[in-house]
Amino acid sequence: MNLEKSSLYNEIIAIGTKGGRSVYRIKAEIFFDTTVCSVFRVRSLNRFDDFMNRYSEELNIEVAMSEGVYNQQIIPNAMRLKMHLVINKYEPGQEPVSTRYTLRVFPKTGYDPQLTQQRAADINQAAIAATSLQFYQFQLFTSAIEQLSATPCAGIFPTTSPAALIRVLLGGVSEGLELPLEEKPLGMEMYPVDAVTPDGKEIIKNHVVVKPIQLCDLPGFLQHEYGLYKTAIGSYYHKQYWHIWPLYNTKRFELVRKNLIVVNVPKDKFPNMEHTYEMRGSSLCVLATGDTAVHDTSNLAQYQEGNGVRATRSSAMSGDEGMEVKQGQVVLQRGATNSEFITNTRQGAVNFAPMAGEITDNSYRIVSKTAVNNGSTIQVTWQNADPELIFPGMPVKYLYMKSTGVEQRYGTLVMAEAHYRLAQDGLADEVMLCDMALTLFIDTADETANSSL
Repeated sequence: MNLEKSSLYNEIIAIGTKGGRSVYRIKAEIFFDTTVCSVFRVRSLNRFDDFMNRYSEELNIEVAMSEGVYNQQIIPNAMRLKMHLVINKYEPGQEPVSTRYTLRVFPKTGYDPQLTQQRAADINQAAIAATSLQFYQFQLFTSAIEQLSATPCAGIFPTTSPAALIRVLLGGVSEGLELPLEEKPLGMEMYPVDAVTPDGKEIIKNHVVVKPIQLCDLPGFLQHEYGLYKTAIGSYYHKQYWHIWPLYNTKRFELVRKNLIVVNVPKDKFPNMEHTYEMRGSSLCVLATGDTAVHDTSNLAQYQEGNGVRATRSSAMSGDEGMEVKQGQVVLQRGATNSEFITNTRQGAVNFAPMAGEITDNSYRIVSKTAVNNGSTIQVTWQNADPELIFPGMPVKYLYMKSTGVEQRYGTLVMAEAHYRLAQDGLADEVMLCDMALTLFIDTADETANSSL
């Protein structure tokens, strides 16, 4: 089927002809106490979000500033530096949008040239300050994560659910940090857990025991020990909010208010398209106009590791649960002592659910181990992007062309990388462009509807 004759073509034209590209101007101000360190220009800004393995973003910035200011002010005060970062977005026909951050900043080059004195001029830093301009890289992070990552957590908590403990401990301690309002955590957005009773209430434990861990690791610990979701857990701090969600759940698109639609656009059909996205209510629709890469090992993984799992329940190891006496012999009923799950039906193949090799009542943990085998990973390039519209665990609908027509798959956003760069070489102009790489975890089968209900 030709792209020009498909409904997908109309979507591409509708978005791509709505205006020019988004451009940015980024201002950075480094300071400590009441001293402001002059920054001439931001050369680049890189933002990396790994929702699978981390709990906060990695930010790196490169700026042009005086070599003398860097050596005299930055290096001696490296442990107490902060940065006001202002990202101004400009779109044709719209008012500028400004986003402000206050971040901790740490220089990546941290030595004093006066110690090495490779040049005689290094001795006179005041003279260098007036003449020399250099590029320097800094790593940025939030003050909240800096404090929370060093906060310990442990205890025995009676009559509570693991989900409630996350809200009280991680959410409560975060909101109680003594920080300025622009740096202070403001709350938590937690997707309803799978560990519920038949009437939909969270399962209450007599005791929830938390061994000594760091507070930011609490969601992962509780998922491993008690279980919250069937598809692993995602925990991420983003824009002053904690986000907790089922990491590999691809069935949430129609159950949430905000989601992401990605349209795969053949790279040779629409090269260098300027306008590549639009908001449709609370849904973000993105045209993926750059390179696309797919990594699908789900079939091989299911052959080797299974498309299901079995585990002996620890509660069945004591007492007479699952035991039946027949003709004077004790017969152990496997169905009464094991937890057995098939997480994805394999068409035309034999289902394989090996033993998990552990004895546990936490069925959510053992099912989560096979969740990643039920989908594939695809990375798309979003040119002329707006990273401020992305948030952790965003449910995704991925649209693409096949010979039979337009197909769709559902998934979730698991990684995002943004790169702001100067539009022109040199430092004469401060206009910047932004491209993103989005990594999606998607179902292996085409679907026409998406709901876990």
